[in-house]
Amino acid sequence: MYLKSNINVVEFMRRVRECKDEVTLHTTEGDILNLHSVLCQMIFSVAAAKEHIIHNAKVICENETDYDLIRDFINEYPE
Repeated sequence: MYLKSNINVVEFMRRVRECKDEVTLHTTEGDILNLHSVLCQMIFSVAAAKEHIIHNAKVICENETDYDLIRDFINEYPE
């Protein structure tokens, strides 16, 4: 799944914290951020302000049911 553009970062992170298992963000540059990590959340917040950095970033949930929690923020295909 791919991260939508112009998301509400605060609400997205709130939903990620509700996920049961790991949620990672994979950038097109090859970086992988574990979104349950506070440090990675801070990096993500800064990167989200510069949309080109997370444009077409892929979101991967370890637990398939966690996708339901973040469904409003992801697409099946990149925008």
